[in-house]
Amino acid sequence: MSPSLRPSFGSLAALTAAIALPSAAKSQVVMSALSNVSFVNESSVDLDIDGNGTADFKLFANSYSPLYNITPYNLSRIFANGSYVRVFDSGETIGFGATGTYQTFDTIMGSTGYVGVNFERDGQLNAAWLFFDFSAGGSDPSQWKLTSAAWESTAGASITAGASAIPEPAQAAVGLGLVAGMMAWLRRRRVVPASAA
Repeated sequence: MSPSLRPSFGSLAALTAAIALPSAAKSQVVMSALSNVSFVNESSVDLDIDGNGTADFKLFANSYSPLYNITPYNLSRIFANGSYVRVFDSGETIGFGATGTYQTFDTIMGSTGYVGVNFERDGQLNAAWLFFDFSAGGSDPSQWKLTSAAWESTAGASITAGASAIPEPAQAAVGLGLVAGMMAWLRRRRVVPASAA
């Protein structure tokens, strides 16, 4: 190998490491499998945010009262505004310190919004957002939905309301594309025209 090419291969290794390290060092937003979960009249629905087989919250609806609420299990908690859920704007940070243990959805009825929660996972608290759609209003719980949810994989790390997962394959594809481009550039530098030899 030509000595003039060695620094280029060293740069290539550094670039590859720089691409790989952030995914290992940073926390990660994980999209929950919870999608389009409907309220059931006069019944409760358990929510398992991280899909580990343990329910984190319970949704309950009764159109006769009317009553519609979210209740946590174990150490999980809901961000509250009095007895109501606190609604977060898209892009707002959801951290820690949620204290709600039984919150109603009056503040979100007739609209949509993010509800911030802290849920227990492996004995620690993780931040998450739940996006609810109450835009149908009225008194028919089957029209009210938890449309999506996401959680922060690192215990103790905040999450941004509405943040979605950055797929790891996309990051890998970018890294491979950069490596392939660098290899092509190095190969062109090594080719010596026949007239110069």
